[in-house]
Amino acid sequence: MFMSIREYEHDLIYVGKRIRLIRLSQNKSIRKFAKELNVSQGTLCEIENGKAAPSYKVLYLMGKKYGINLNWLVNGDGEMMVSGDRREDADRKFELLMKMKKYRYLISVLEELDRSYLGEMLDTLHTLLETLRKIPRE
Repeated sequence: MFMSIREYEHDLIYVGKRIRLIRLSQNKSIRKFAKELNVSQGTLCEIENGKAAPSYKVLYLMGKKYGINLNWLVNGDGEMMVSGDRREDADRKFELLMKMKKYRYLISVLEELDRSYLGEMLDTLHTLLETLRKIPRE
């Protein structure tokens, strides 16, 4: 089910507020925090004010650099910080998510190809599935 624009905007506002809370808990200025996350001050202000969504890279850096629970950051669930063991597990899950994002893009491109490329599509999908099988499972 798709979320409405109003729900999406509501979520962005709360993600932005949690990011601001992280920045303030780290005693960082907008300038310094933006630099550490490799974004402009303007972008960080837009994110904190719920006017822009943070990229996956920004979310990952927050989790990695500051030990932030990404589930808390995105959904508001759980504690703000994660412990060492849970942090390593979170890193693994996020890296898997990033790999899956890349595969979804590949699949969407394959779906748009002309049907005359079916043989090549199947070969590519076979290679993709073999790669997915090599990813460690929990």
